[in-house]
Amino acid sequence: MAFDLAAVRARYADMVCREVGVASDTIRRAFAAVARERFLGPPPWNLLAPKAQKLTRSADPEQVYANVLVELDSRQGINNGLPSLWAGTFSAAGIAVGESVLHVGTGAGYYTAIMAEIVGPTGSVLGVEIDPALAAKAKDALAPYPQIKVIAGNGLEVDTPQVDLIVASAGLSTIPATWLDRLTAKGRLVMPLTVVGDWPKPGGGTWHGGSGGMLVIRRVNADYSARFLCAVGFIPCVGADRSDHDNQLRQAFAGKTMKLVRSLHRHPTPPDQTCWAAGQDWWLSTREKDR
Repeated sequence: MAFDLAAVRARYADMVCREVGVASDTIRRAFAAVARERFLGPPPWNLLAPKAQKLTRSADPEQVYANVLVELDSRQGINNGLPSLWAGTFSAAGIAVGESVLHVGTGAGYYTAIMAEIVGPTGSVLGVEIDPALAAKAKDALAPYPQIKVIAGNGLEVDTPQVDLIVASAGLSTIPATWLDRLTAKGRLVMPLTVVGDWPKPGGGTWHGGSGGMLVIRRVNADYSARFLCAVGFIPCVGADRSDHDNQLRQAFAGKTMKLVRSLHRHPTPPDQTCWAAGQDWWLSTREKDR
């Protein structure tokens, strides 16, 4: 190969972290270490820059080391995810060496691998993917990482011990109680809280997806802080019941006030005047978490 791929990855990692103000050397090294093309299927690949209106087709592995989406399944609208979004998300989540992680919606496994690089050999990552074909591809691609286990299944139902961090790569309009219950005393949950809708396809047509915000929840014993990191769009999480929450969330997001959210409260605590949006057994508040 005419170019130094290791140098390309290093420049890519620097660029991705700089794009969202991530100063962590651990995160930067993780992005530099993982071969992105290993998780994309055979070339050529369809690339889509965040503000582009059409796909660009390329078989050059150097081209995937940019802040671009890479299409994995055009029929379902599944892509490899935007690197800068995930660099910022991992930084906000405070993922650290030695931690245990549950990754729901592992897809082809690229960001699962990056999390494994961050937690290192003393940590662990359980990747759950509901699509059996994608789960099989991820399992093969992630075989070099002994700290990773991949299973095919529903991430809402998988039985796991408590973990330090749960990361969801699919949108939900509810905050699953089972995920909150599985957090350690100082655990974090990172998930796209979204409402359903349609996205335009480059070249015409639409995908079924959802838009909202990337929510970062931190547990401190029995309390939970909550912050929205940024606006996002994600495909829906298969099996998540959205019917009771979409309308209220849609109104909340339309108000453009998600940056005001400060805490999460659970049943039986009733919503008060600081409630931003509520689900069946949870509500988000603009008040700082109880001390």
